[in-house]
Amino acid sequence: MEAKGLAAFFLIAACFIAGGDAVGKMYAAAALANLAGNNADNKVAIARAGAIPPLVALLPGADDEFSEEDA
Repeated sequence: MEAKGLAAFFLIAACFIAGGDAVGKMYAAAALANLAGNNADNKVAIARAGAIPPLVALLPGADDEFSEEDA
């Protein structure tokens, strides 16, 4: 897939992760993980597409608040 196509895919996946249903989020996250693999260019493109914060939000406990005392 060419760079422009990958960038578009990353944006779509990031949007799906941010607002899709649970199954869609799972598939979008898995697709991004597969594309990231050992490919530094894809990792950068995923980050630039804004996919990191929505991916972190999918982690268990991501909504928990931590205080300085918890660290």
